[in-house]
Amino acid sequence: MSLIKIDAEDESGRVFEVLVDRAEVPLTGDYFFYEGQTLRRIPSVPQRARVKQYEFKGWSLPRKAAAVKQGRTLAPHYDERGVPVFTSRREMSEYVSAVNDNPNEGVQIQWDPDGNE
Repeated sequence: MSLIKIDAEDESGRVFEVLVDRAEVPLTGDYFFYEGQTLRRIPSVPQRARVKQYEFKGWSLPRKAAAVKQGRTLAPHYDERGVPVFTSRREMSEYVSAVNDNPNEGVQIQWDPDGNE
């Protein structure tokens, strides 16, 4: 038996989340019995997807003015103080690749996005 969670309301308008057998799921608007109560299935309210906000400031990386002066690889974004800012893991990994391919850098960056050194 496989269960699914659906939203339903009773005759007084109270809303419940109930578990029903996946093989016998009532259609939206249909009435069904659940634990001695007559309930009507209502559309489930979609939950807003939670998006993790990712922002990484490269405090150990050169500021924008120094990077331009030395011919170093520029980060995609900088804050008002000239600190490199990355808004995704992809931006950070592309920056690391560009730095490691640039002969003017003189250093190699090793970066593990998950922190597993």
